[in-house]
Amino acid sequence: MILKLTGYILFFLSTSWLAASCVPTHRLEKNQNLLYSIKLKGVAVNDPAQISTLYKQKPNRKFLGSTPYLSLYYFGKKFYNPNKIQRWIDEYRVQTDAKIAAAGTDSVRISNILAKREQRLAVMTRKREEGNWLMTVGEPPAIYDTTKTQATLRQIKTYLNTKGFFHSKVTYTEEIKEKKVYLNLLVDEDKPTKITQITHAIADSVIAHIVDSAQTAALLKVGQNYDEEIIDQERNRLEILLRNLGYYEFRKPFITAKVDTNYAPYTAHFTYLIANNKDNQPHKQYRIREVSFIGDAGLKRFGFKRDTIWYNNVKYLAYRHRINPKVLDSKLTIYPRQRYSLDLTQLTQQQLNNLDMFRFNSVNYTILPDSLGSPQLDVFVNVSPTKKYQETSEAGGSYTARLPGPFVNLRLKVRNILGGAEILDIGLRGGLQGQYSSLDFSESIYMKDFGGNIGLTFPQFLVPFRVNKQFSRFNPRSRLNVSYTYVDRREYVRTNLETTFDYIWQPSTKVQYVFTPVDISLIKTPRLSPDFEALLNKNTTYGQSFTNAVVPSINFTRFYNDFRNNNSGQFWRLFIEVGGLTALAAEQFRSKEQLNYLGDLRLYKFYRVNSDYRKYLKLSNKSFLVYRLNIGLVQPFKSVGLPYDKYFFGGGGSSIRAWRPRRLGPGAYYAQRPMRDPDTNQIMRDSFGNEIMERDYDTEQPGEMLIETNLEHRFNIVGYLNGAFFIDAGNTWMISEDKNRPDSQFEWSDFLSEFAVGVGTGLRLDFNFLIARFDFSTKVFDPAFTYGNRYVLNQFTLKDIFNRNNKHTTFNLGIGYPF
Repeated sequence: MILKLTGYILFFLSTSWLAASCVPTHRLEKNQNLLYSIKLKGVAVNDPAQISTLYKQKPNRKFLGSTPYLSLYYFGKKFYNPNKIQRWIDEYRVQTDAKIAAAGTDSVRISNILAKREQRLAVMTRKREEGNWLMTVGEPPAIYDTTKTQATLRQIKTYLNTKGFFHSKVTYTEEIKEKKVYLNLLVDEDKPTKITQITHAIADSVIAHIVDSAQTAALLKVGQNYDEEIIDQERNRLEILLRNLGYYEFRKPFITAKVDTNYAPYTAHFTYLIANNKDNQPHKQYRIREVSFIGDAGLKRFGFKRDTIWYNNVKYLAYRHRINPKVLDSKLTIYPRQRYSLDLTQLTQQQLNNLDMFRFNSVNYTILPDSLGSPQLDVFVNVSPTKKYQETSEAGGSYTARLPGPFVNLRLKVRNILGGAEILDIGLRGGLQGQYSSLDFSESIYMKDFGGNIGLTFPQFLVPFRVNKQFSRFNPRSRLNVSYTYVDRREYVRTNLETTFDYIWQPSTKVQYVFTPVDISLIKTPRLSPDFEALLNKNTTYGQSFTNAVVPSINFTRFYNDFRNNNSGQFWRLFIEVGGLTALAAEQFRSKEQLNYLGDLRLYKFYRVNSDYRKYLKLSNKSFLVYRLNIGLVQPFKSVGLPYDKYFFGGGGSSIRAWRPRRLGPGAYYAQRPMRDPDTNQIMRDSFGNEIMERDYDTEQPGEMLIETNLEHRFNIVGYLNGAFFIDAGNTWMISEDKNRPDSQFEWSDFLSEFAVGVGTGLRLDFNFLIARFDFSTKVFDPAFTYGNRYVLNQFTLKDIFNRNNKHTTFNLGIGYPF
């Protein structure tokens, strides 16, 4: 085994060495050199990633030291003949001119010919100028240009100046080896300039008072480094501050910054100047006179006037009022006699958009002629309804257990079904999925999965008391949902009817809360085959899944989603659930007698906590590092066992990928089963009549505790094809004693040694609307083996990658990213 691993390593190293030598510099002209690498040195305070975006010339992308994209470009160039393309263009023009002449006065035909010609000529012209498909997928050679290096130095120096490093120096050195240029950019940052004084020069005394009273929120402070980005952000803050206080016509250009660096070395004195308006008069503070809500903007019906409804001092106009004005009023934050506010304007647009009732919405203002009173505005809130019915369908397939599995999903959304901006959502799904039989380990069978749901969402909280209108800015919603799932396998039939009622709200764009006071599941197993029932009796934990039960619970979820425009950011989901509170309350009136059944239905009492955190770091334009930490704990209290779907599981395409779904752990448990004859399916025995055992890779392994972490590097290979390298680690454990699964319990003394570890690589086809994922992963540490024998990377092999046992290496096919 060690020799096999050594062979793999030697093969990898030799391939890397050969790749590094495959840089096609022999295709360069005599006086040309290839820019092979750029190294930035000396940057200690500033952001190297930001500086790298300023490079006027960048090396060709590399893989293992080679330049595959450059090689692809040269390969495509062998088939590139621009003169031939130009001849085709000229001949095509002559042919289409003849067709146009033959069309005579038929304007429709001529228009079609011209449209087709322009389209084809655009494609061929681009091909002539940019090259064929292989050339555009590849990269042209990055011919080293010293003038671009000088331009890069100037750009870096300018950037450092904007950050206050006025005394910095930027130079470079270059080393040329075998027509490859190794460029070093040398930065001497020196000391930054500090802000030692900030003053304001404001012509308008009212604005001067406003700015002075809001200085605690200032972004620019004495003692900070000079930074033009923060200086500009402070101008934005002042603009928003004044516009939120009624200054409708105020804009950022009225604010200028004066900087003086002559007082002392490495110091800067700042003065913010705020000028009067264009007529050199004090800026006006506007109040709202009238608010009009036009519910069908853009629609014109000649001979008809829009009907008008007054509600809460707002005029609602529409040819036909489709949504109750009371509901619309809960989303408005702009009313007569208010001062103009930019924040309230944007909040109104956001809340109307959250209703999912309109194709677009806008808030427009009209300045009224000056009167004896304060300056006034009329407000026009314009919305255009979107279509009432929206249908979506999805069909696809999977390939598992050597069987193709088609599936179909159908959804229908009905908007404003009750006239109060409600949304009715109806979904149906069905499919077949290949799985291995739990009774005959060599047989593949189909699992039939059918289900549906009906959900109704209201745009406010449904509560028996008045909710403060200020809460409407949190986009409150109530959702009632009923779902049904039917699973049919040869071994059993299982159904799940679930009803939930949720309260949903968003205190900010990054945070969302979901509180579910009602979550009731009715689980039934109408059919169990005798052989499968006997198997369940040997594993009581697994058998919990097939007990007829009612599961009432209350749960709470917090989502934190902070993604920036460059796709970097973080995500955190915290889930807390408590089940069986009603049963616990009932026990208090039964002299603490335990209530474990409701008729013939099992009652469960438990708590469950799950925290899933993900961090996305952008390394370059098309390269990301993604980290994930997923921790969970579930425990029964005053009862025995748990509903099966409340357990945690390890393994699979979005977990520890070197293990099959739900087959990892728990702890150091080594799952075994009797070995069967592949021809007769009979249990094999030794000469003494004892059953011969083998490792069981098929039985799902539920756990009460989960710790898993993943680290993945994602990068672009070419076009829509992306790649990934990853490492996964973690496991599940039992907190309660499980006599049927020895070594499965969590112990502080040795849980780290029971971490399963897998490494792998993947390919992803990213079409924006669909991401097809192919991940290959192999085991490094397997906690099921005895301590000291858990390192299994030396047993790496490819031959079992599509085998049902997947002893060491697995293949995962999925839709979307794993996390």
